[in-house]
Amino acid sequence: MIHAKQLTTWLAIGTMGLTVLTGCGAQNTASFPTKVDVMQLTTTSMPTGGTFLGTVAPFVQTSIAPAISGVLQKVDVRVGDIVKPGQLLATLNTDQLQAQANQAAAGVQSAQAAQSAEQQGSSIRQQNALAALQTAEAGFSSAKTGAQNAQAAAQKALATAQATYANTQVSYNSAIANAQKAVALAQANLTKAQSGTQNGVIQAQSAVNAAQAQLEAAQSQTATAVSVAQQNVTKAQDALATAQIGLTTAQENAHSQSDPALLAAQGAYDAASINLQNAQGALQAAQANKSVQVAQAAYNQAVSALQTAQSGNDVTVAQAAEDQAQQALATVQASKAVQVAQTAVDQAQQALTTAQTQGDAAVTVAQSQLNQAQTAYQSALTDPTLMVNAAQIQAAQASVQVVQANIEKGQVTAPIGGYVVAVNAQVGQAVGPQGGFVVISSMNPLMATVDVPESSIASIHQGMPMAVYIPASKTRLDGVVNAIHPALDAANTAADNGNTDYPVDITINSPSQSIISGMRVEAYPVDNSQKVILIPASSALQQQGSQANVFVDDNGIAKLVPVKLGELTNTQSADGADYVVLSGLQQGESLVVQGEDQLNNGDKVVAQS
Repeated sequence: MIHAKQLTTWLAIGTMGLTVLTGCGAQNTASFPTKVDVMQLTTTSMPTGGTFLGTVAPFVQTSIAPAISGVLQKVDVRVGDIVKPGQLLATLNTDQLQAQANQAAAGVQSAQAAQSAEQQGSSIRQQNALAALQTAEAGFSSAKTGAQNAQAAAQKALATAQATYANTQVSYNSAIANAQKAVALAQANLTKAQSGTQNGVIQAQSAVNAAQAQLEAAQSQTATAVSVAQQNVTKAQDALATAQIGLTTAQENAHSQSDPALLAAQGAYDAASINLQNAQGALQAAQANKSVQVAQAAYNQAVSALQTAQSGNDVTVAQAAEDQAQQALATVQASKAVQVAQTAVDQAQQALTTAQTQGDAAVTVAQSQLNQAQTAYQSALTDPTLMVNAAQIQAAQASVQVVQANIEKGQVTAPIGGYVVAVNAQVGQAVGPQGGFVVISSMNPLMATVDVPESSIASIHQGMPMAVYIPASKTRLDGVVNAIHPALDAANTAADNGNTDYPVDITINSPSQSIISGMRVEAYPVDNSQKVILIPASSALQQQGSQANVFVDDNGIAKLVPVKLGELTNTQSADGADYVVLSGLQQGESLVVQGEDQLNNGDKVVAQS
């Protein structure tokens, strides 16, 4: 905030500058250079509002205590040190804990020695039990395999016997049916013969005539079918030849495999090929027609029957045929093949039952032996003494781990990075978890808290860009409004305007390591879209309106430079208010900010560190 008294002082400085002539200082006739303070000029965002005062604030401040109680043996940090997360801060005396750790380690070694001795005897017992288990497993596998093989062989024999029986039964039934049919036919023939030879001759002659007519008709039909089929084959061959010519022509004229004409020609050729195959199949079917042969056989049989009827021996022949048919039927009926096949099936079924019974028994015995061996092996593996030894070792190791963990807790480390702002205990003092003795302020991110009066708080919003000037380090940094807090105390008012102040947190970008908590800051809003050069008002000499002169350090020579100044900003630096430079200065030049009133143009200068 700019006060009237400060503004009056700056105007007085500007008025005094008007009375100074160019090269106003005393003539530097000495050969040695004049010591001056310089400021490296940089562009910064254009200020847009008033200045607000505040301090650098820690992002997090934590008090660190050890996890166990003890006496401080070593303190590794001092106030003002910068620490990193995990860095060692202090060490407690852990001699007593180390003695406990050594005792627990000795207990582990003793338990391990006892376990090693027991393991030797247990190993022998386990090896013997394992050998017995492997033998039992082999016996079980052998018994199971033998039972499976025997049952498979018996099942195969049973299936073969059943198939033989089924085939025999079918053959027997067929033989019986054929024999009965032959008997019936013979009886019919005999009856027919007995009804009269003459009638038989007439009928036989009629049958001959009918058979001859059927033979001639079959021959005529077959000849006609073969002729038609042959004609169809010839036509199909001609069509195939024509399609072949069309396909060859299309292939020669085609531009690609997908040419429509080529595809159409290929389809015509394929259809003609299929028609030829169908015609040839029809010709073969016609040539293979058995109707002529059947009719010829019927004709031959009718002629033979006529000759028999004409011979006068038809009754005798029919009687003999009937006798033979009866004898054949009796022979088939007396056959024992079905009974033999059934007996074989029964025997195979009995053999399968026996194989299953014996195999199951052998597998059961082997399984029992295997179970006993497995039980013995598991008993050997789960040696109770070894389990006790293991438990003793685990208990001893747990004791070592507990003591070691407590020893490690004697190392006090930093949970966060930042500045050490307090060390409240020294070597030899007792400390514990009940209270912290090292206080660390985290400066990442770097924060500043400024007080904004009630008259200006409405123009401040979260995310708003702010410039933060730190007088102690003479640095100006960019920042952003992080949070706006309610007034801490409504009675807290500024004496000059009666407004209540509101704390505003600003996150500072690219923080400098030289900035620590508690430093005074001056913050003001900026417009990041406008970049300008700011110079302290006190560095402007011989000012007349917007025109003034400044000195720059040009490689050790003081150079007087005329500049055009803009508005006097409401920001503050260590030297007072700042001017916006409209022209005359460039980024990177070294502006003389201290000792400029003692210089003449061309004097030798040296910048003080």
